[in-house]
Amino acid sequence: MSKENEYISNRSEIIFIYETNNNNPNGDPLTENRPRMDEMTQKCMVSDVRLKRNIRDYLEQQDEEILISNWNKDDGTIKQASERALELKKGLKADDYYSVKDTIIEKCIDARLFGCAMPLGKNKRSIQLTGPVQFLYGVSEFPVQIQEIQGTAAFASTAGAQQRSFRNEFIIPFALIKFYGIINEQLAIETKLTKEDIDKLDQSIWKGTLNLQSRSKVGHKPRLYIRVIYKIGESQIGLIHQKVESEIVKGKDIDELRKIDDILINLDKLEEILKTNKNKIEKIIFKESGDLQFINYDSFKSFLDNLGFSYEEI
Repeated sequence: MSKENEYISNRSEIIFIYETNNNNPNGDPLTENRPRMDEMTQKCMVSDVRLKRNIRDYLEQQDEEILISNWNKDDGTIKQASERALELKKGLKADDYYSVKDTIIEKCIDARLFGCAMPLGKNKRSIQLTGPVQFLYGVSEFPVQIQEIQGTAAFASTAGAQQRSFRNEFIIPFALIKFYGIINEQLAIETKLTKEDIDKLDQSIWKGTLNLQSRSKVGHKPRLYIRVIYKIGESQIGLIHQKVESEIVKGKDIDELRKIDDILINLDKLEEILKTNKNKIEKIIFKESGDLQFINYDSFKSFLDNLGFSYEEI
């Protein structure tokens, strides 16, 4: 096995921040597809499933085999999990637990990253893989406003109608959304997650968000990505995303937030906690969009350069 394909042996923590403009970051089908909200704080929320979908879509565009894909049959019905398994390998017996499990792990990068749950049929043992890569719900840095917009559809709703049908949709003018993730090297043993897989994850989180082009999702832009890689045998600091703070520029009201220039990113607390735990850290992966406004950014960059461990920009 090449070095790039070695199974991972280091714990990682992830911070990912992206911007949305005039769109619905993650609609809730149980509330008319309104953006998901924390009713107490009025901050919008984005599910981990939505972020994983961005990642899967990008990986699939790069010709990676994706397990959670191609679920619809030509007749409009949905495939059974066992049918999807059969597509992955000719001659596979759909009820052979170990053969199906090994095939999924070998072929499907999303199963290695996020795990899977696949029923193989009645009275058959289901495949349950706990994914080593997991995310909390993303939450906006500031309270947001939801705007309801009415539009017309391209076609009439019934035969013979003289008017087009109407639609209501909900958008958020602006939000800066922050995700936290963790990569568990112990869980990676079962899914055989490799360093190469994680390198692809780094790329796909950023580019998968940038490539969102559906009508409700256009207007996303990745802004900041940090992955802290710990030394072998070390556990994570924990919830390091809470140490990245956002401030509104002086003179701007929170209800007026409409662009990234209205916000300052403060990494001081993150720098402090990383310094305190520097002996645990192997490396840091870092990327920012190039037009963020930071507080004391030079201090953070000097910290990366001078504190005895390497960092890479994806």
